Amino acid sequence: MLQNDIKKQLSDWFFERTGEEIPEDCEYLKSGSFDSLDAFKLVGFIEKTYNLQLDTRDFQSRDFQTISGLAILISRKTG
Repeated sequence: MLQNDIKKQLSDWFFERTGEEIPEDCEYLKSGSFDSLDAFKLVGFIEKTYNLQLDTRDFQSRDFQTISGLAILISRKTG
């Protein structure tokens, strides 16, 4: 799957949860409209949608902090 497609899916997911468009390079955890429960739901969404397993290293990665970074992380793990 292309990174742009992944970014679009993630952006749509964020909008559905927060009602806000979060820029691809914004650290969504610091946006103020995203909390720890949302982070838990995000992990579930990613693992189910892309049929992959995230681990501790993924959560600690800078890629986990933005939509663009998540797209890179997902591409790496699925491709």
